[in-house]
Amino acid sequence: AIVAVIGWLRDAGREYRAVDAGHLPEPVTRDPERAFPKSLVPLYGAIAGISIALTLFPVVIGLFPGAGPDGSGGPPVESPNAAPQLAANSVLTFTTDKLVVPADTPLQLTFDNQQAGVPHNVHIRQGEAPLFEGEDVTGPASVVYDVPALPAGEYTFICSIHPPMTGTLISQ
Repeated sequence: AIVAVIGWLRDAGREYRAVDAGHLPEPVTRDPERAFPKSLVPLYGAIAGISIALTLFPVVIGLFPGAGPDGSGGPPVESPNAAPQLAANSVLTFTTDKLVVPADTPLQLTFDNQQAGVPHNVHIRQGEAPLFEGEDVTGPASVVYDVPALPAGEYTFICSIHPPMTGTLISQ
């Protein structure tokens, strides 16, 4: 916008001086060679280059793996939590989509339903086979589920009342 204002002021000043001198102004735009703002090409090029660099920066940074705790460059390894916590504050998702728990150990899962008047629950499944079915909890309320020991593996936790609410439970 600033570049446009400066160009307008320059052209308006030139036209005013020509009219004041008694000459009819010849429109500069008749000759495309003279009308093209050659002096602004480097500025527009710099703006385009900076815009492209800022747009591509996150993509380029994403190509380089971060260092994990073992220096391998992989994602950090999560340690199992014997007292995991899960919450619901919408009918679309849980507040986390991944829980890591110890394998072959019974655990207590704390579930916090933060939605007033809305029932939620937590079921744990392996494929379609139910392994644990927690009771319905109408919010706002919390409950501690006693989940039986799960062998090492990957499971799905889901709110059976709101099927879009799912996540992955990793027993390791």
